[in-house]
Amino acid sequence: MAEIKKFFGMSLIMGCINMKRLRMYWSKKTRVPIIANSMSRTRFFKIRNNLKVVDNFSVNEHEKKADRLWKVRPFVEQIRTACTQVARRDQVSIDEQMISFTERCPARQYVLRKPSPTGLKNFVLAIPSGIVLDFEIYQGENTFKNYKLDGGSGGRGVGAVLRLTKDVVQGSHVFCDRFFTTIPLIDHLAKKDISLTGTISLKNVPVTFSADKVMKKKDRGAMEQFVSANQKDEQISIIKWFDNKSILMASSLHGLEPKDECRRWCKKTKSFLTVPRPAAVREYNKSMGGVGLCDQMVSYHRFTARSKRWPIRVIMHLTDVAVNNCWLEYRRNNTGSKIMQLYDYHFLLGEQLIDDAWDSSSSSDDPDDTPRQYHKVVPLPTQKSREKGAKHLPMAMRLKNSARCRREGCKFKTSVKCVHCDVFLCTVPDRNCFLDFHN
Repeated sequence: MAEIKKFFGMSLIMGCINMKRLRMYWSKKTRVPIIANSMSRTRFFKIRNNLKVVDNFSVNEHEKKADRLWKVRPFVEQIRTACTQVARRDQVSIDEQMISFTERCPARQYVLRKPSPTGLKNFVLAIPSGIVLDFEIYQGENTFKNYKLDGGSGGRGVGAVLRLTKDVVQGSHVFCDRFFTTIPLIDHLAKKDISLTGTISLKNVPVTFSADKVMKKKDRGAMEQFVSANQKDEQISIIKWFDNKSILMASSLHGLEPKDECRRWCKKTKSFLTVPRPAAVREYNKSMGGVGLCDQMVSYHRFTARSKRWPIRVIMHLTDVAVNNCWLEYRRNNTGSKIMQLYDYHFLLGEQLIDDAWDSSSSSDDPDDTPRQYHKVVPLPTQKSREKGAKHLPMAMRLKNSARCRREGCKFKTSVKCVHCDVFLCTVPDRNCFLDFHN
């Protein structure tokens, strides 16, 4: 347990220093004492290559087939449970997050137009400040098979929203992009007193708006709105707003009013313009960036060491998310005092894990946990000291294992030691290293 604490503490500090190669932390020219003195390089790589959170023989074949992430499931559930215990907010956002990994993985995905398109896809529920409240790592088409709308319709986007909002309190407002937003989904959440606002694709819009060419001829910031009501008088507003290009939005809470104004750059006049903006767009821009902000902060001090084992990548990514959550909670609860920066928080947490590991290992009674005692090498005496023959006397020692002879060129072992020089030397008829050493 002490070595695992050291490993995670060293990994957090490595994410702050961020050298190009892991071996550089132990190299003579680029040695980092807090890393090199905590654990040897060989031991660190051995722990990293064999790190596991579940016993492979304790999981049966049925569980392995049902859960592609069974190798990291206990760790994932531990982090997710801690995230769900964070204080909730009225405004939350849902978006995709990529856990970058390019090697073989049973749940690897490729998502176009992402900064890291290859890896594990993670659906995240977060608040605008970047704190993660819940998440679900995508395993395939059966990930959200139990989350569908009343009529049985659904999909990855709809299933992800239904899964992540199952613990959201009534009266909350959810924001998401067009991958998730559909009119039936907005209607379904409105029945549970949960409003949803998000961009929506044209194929999911049941009404017809003016063409883009027509709206482009109007002043910049032109907007149109269509309000529909279902059988329970729950209104859904569908808005088309034209800035540089058209934007379609749907919401069960916000509409055009109250409008406000925003600054936009005009290429023709090379100056800023004041453009009218709907209320739904303003609220969307204000509350949608929680997951993106989390990705940004995690990327600052990420443990970026390459590995061919996908569980290592998942474990380290979720560790970074947990540390990011802790720092945001710390910053929110210490508004009146001096706030520690994210870099300092990572470094301090890594130091504490290493110090706790040293304390626990020093107080342990287990002989396997005590550090290994190496034999101290006695330096050779000077040539002038060797020539003082009266002081040099051989003495036979009772040794369990004979020591190597210290005369230059001799590779044999002996149990005879010089009293004055404190070095072992051979004294046998075939070779008298004791005499040769002192002449």
